[in-house]
Parts: sequence; structure tokens; C-alpha cells
Amino acid sequence: MRILFKSFVIVIFFALSMNVLSWANNPFLAESKKETAFKKPPTILRVFQPVLNFSHQFQKQLKLKLTAFARDMRGKPWGKSFWLFLLFSFLYGIFHAIGPGHGKSIAMSYFLSRPGKVIHGFLMGNLLTFMHVFSAVAVVMTLYFIFKVTGIARFDQLNNTFKILSYGLLIIVGCYLAGRALYEVKKWRQLEAPVVSNTPDLKSLILTSLVAGLIPCPGAAIILSFSIIMKIMFQGLIAMVFIAVGMGVTTSGIALLSIISRKTILSVFDKQSKMFIWAYASLAVSGAAIIVIISLLLLLETL
Repeated sequence: MRILFKSFVIVIFFALSMNVLSWANNPFLAESKKETAFKKPPTILRVFQPVLNFSHQFQKQLKLKLTAFARDMRGKPWGKSFWLFLLFSFLYGIFHAIGPGHGKSIAMSYFLSRPGKVIHGFLMGNLLTFMHVFSAVAVVMTLYFIFKVTGIARFDQLNNTFKILSYGLLIIVGCYLAGRALYEVKKWRQLEAPVVSNTPDLKSLILTSLVAGLIPCPGAAIILSFSIIMKIMFQGLIAMVFIAVGMGVTTSGIALLSIISRKTILSVFDKQSKMFIWAYASLAVSGAAIIVIISLLLLLETL
């Protein structure tokens, strides 16, 4: 029982920490003296600092490589540099998703709240990141073709609007998931044995993914904007697909970790026991509550 409790605490802590790790810088933004150093994280979260430091430094190296490949493509748009540009975009996506945001905490919290299989973890991880990247593409292309702007300043202004909308909708989704979990538990208590469905709700999964990914990815926006400036817009659009796939690898991994953790915790109990109902309800309500809490905190920070 003690091992179960520790496992539960670790999973909840990891889910919450995904968005608390907000001190990491975006390596594609121009670095000022204020931005070159990480903000010190809370002491309890410094265990993640080496990973973030490595990710930050590696992304800086990828940035230099992508810049060099983009310049080379001006002379040979479909040469060797083009393929290397796609490869390094994929790698950038993987490491960029390690940093704060990008829906990892939402994916993890969702699968704490609801059942899922491996394929559903990959579905949510990739659907979320593709929405995240291509909402950035939509904003950048709109700014370029309609307002004739390629700078990041106007993008940041629109990005805040998307954040407010996304966080507000996620609060509603989290409340729905929590209410559904409480309704299921109340219904079970009226039966001799709980009827547990292992089939995930694809509608809520897709809705949560699209809402969480609604916020445009600044990293993708900067790469695409740079590609437009370098006169390689079409190649930049192809690179967006590779960035999304790379980010999907990381986010899907987090989703799978949550799915496995949930199954491991629930497998300890007999499905007909009161402890199973307690564990199921705790995970379901906690996962939904984390979505609400994180979204509310981020919404207050954005306003």
C-alpha cells in the first residue's frame, strides 16, 4: 500500500511539474543578457535542471545548424542541405518538446483521468503537437500574406489571444472530465460490482488534444518566419511536418508513461473491491483536477 501511494504521488508530481518548469528559454529567440541564464527553479524541481540544461544547449546547436542549412538552400533549394534541414527539424522537435509547455502535462493528466491504450497515447501525442505546430503555421502565414509581416512581435500578440482561449476551454474540459468521473463512481456505488470500461472516449481525447494544441508553437513560428525571409517558404512548411512529428515523439512518450502508470496502480486491486473504486476515482478526479489547476494558473498568468 505504501508503494502504491508513493507511485501515485510521483505520477501526480511529474504531471504538475511539466508546466512548472517554465524557466527554460526558447533557443530560437534572440538572447539578451537577461535571457542567457536560466531562472532558478524551485528546489524540489531542480532534479530536472540537468535535462533542461542539456536540452537548451542542444537546441542552440540545432539552431546554428538549421540557420546554416537554410542559407545553403538559397542556392540549392533541394540539395543535401534540404534533407539535413528536415532531419535537424525533426531533432529540434524532439528536444524542443522537452521544455515547458507543448501539452505534455495535459496529455499525462488526461490519461490519469481516463483509460487508454498505446495507440491512444500516440494518437493524442501527435494530434496535440500537430495542432500546436500548424496553428503557428496558420498565424505566420496569415501575418505574411495579409499583413505582410514576418516579425515575431505581432505573433506574440496573437499568441496571447490563443493562450487565453485554449486555457479557458481546457478548464471547461477538465471540469467535464472530473464531473464524469464523479458520476461514474456514484453510479458504481449503486451496483454490486463496478462496471469499468477500458475503452477510451475518443471524442473527449480528440477535443482535449485540439484545445491543448490550439496555442501556436513559438519555436515553429520562428523557424517558418526565418524560412520565409530566406526565400525557402515551401521547404520551411515541409520542415513544420518534421518538427511536429519530432514533438509528437516526446509528447507521446509522456502519454504512454501516464497510461502505464495508471494501469499499474489499478492492477493492484480487484475490480470488485472498494479500494479499486477509491483508486480509480482518485486517479480520475486528480487527473482532471490537474488539467483545471494548470490551465487556471496559466490563464491567470496570461491575463
